[in-house]
Amino acid sequence: TGTPAITLKLKDKEIQLNEKGDVAKGAIDWGVYPQLVKHLVEKGVIKIKDKVLVEIESNVPKGVGASSSVAAALCISLYKYGGKKISKEELFEDVQFVDQIAHGGSPSGIDARTVLFGSTKLLRTVENDKLKWNFEAVDVSLPRETTLLVIDTFTGNKRVGTGEMIKKVAGNLGLLKPDGSVKQLTEFTEGDKNKVAPFVKIFKKIISELKPSGDAVALGIAMNENHTLLASLGASTKGISQARQIATQSGAYGAKLTGAGGEGGAVIALIKKVDAENIIAKLKQNGFNAFEAKPCKGADKLNS
Repeated sequence: TGTPAITLKLKDKEIQLNEKGDVAKGAIDWGVYPQLVKHLVEKGVIKIKDKVLVEIESNVPKGVGASSSVAAALCISLYKYGGKKISKEELFEDVQFVDQIAHGGSPSGIDARTVLFGSTKLLRTVENDKLKWNFEAVDVSLPRETTLLVIDTFTGNKRVGTGEMIKKVAGNLGLLKPDGSVKQLTEFTEGDKNKVAPFVKIFKKIISELKPSGDAVALGIAMNENHTLLASLGASTKGISQARQIATQSGAYGAKLTGAGGEGGAVIALIKKVDAENIIAKLKQNGFNAFEAKPCKGADKLNS
């Protein structure tokens, strides 16, 4: 009964959307999700005919695909509410809609693709002067007897937006256009490509060790090298540095910021499985939440 509306509840905040998907009252963090609801209303996926409450619960920290994973879950729920079936490819496009807003530009799609399809290799090609992203399934795993910790450095004060950090790092790397926007790959000069070459070199090192027989020490060193590059461009913070220090001093092979970094960003640390409980406890003592993460195969059923 009452005026039709969808209310999104995220932690202790709520936002109410009317029949057109416009904000009627309230506000929540992660403003991309109300925009996703409106997007699905305009697509005709849902018609808001009654009062609906959608509660969003997520402990996923910034920088590890939170916008993609929550968007995917919200999309699936709303498609079911609308009585519509959804394919993974269509879901990918809707999640990309969210990431485009969250990233403040044109995301590669690697987050959305990994959430939906599992471990993914991203390839880029240029066709007719336009950048095209291609994806291939790739079988990756951590070296034997190791595990990956995800460390949330958020202390309850502030999380810097992904788009803001992308622009900051690109600016420090000299990859902004005269209008202040971030250069797309199709706009890179040879000089620009040379600027990102160190990242490509380290990325190849990391990929080469992501297998059961991989060298955990070499992988950890490559992760540390990647972090050093990112930190030199302003992506790290005091909290990120502290979390890394705790992990490495407790025996981690390597640790690096993940995602866009910035205040409240996340760190991933490669550790021995047997050390997980001890390192997580030490991080918790210093105010950081952490959990183990493993490569997964992604969602395999959408309409069950």
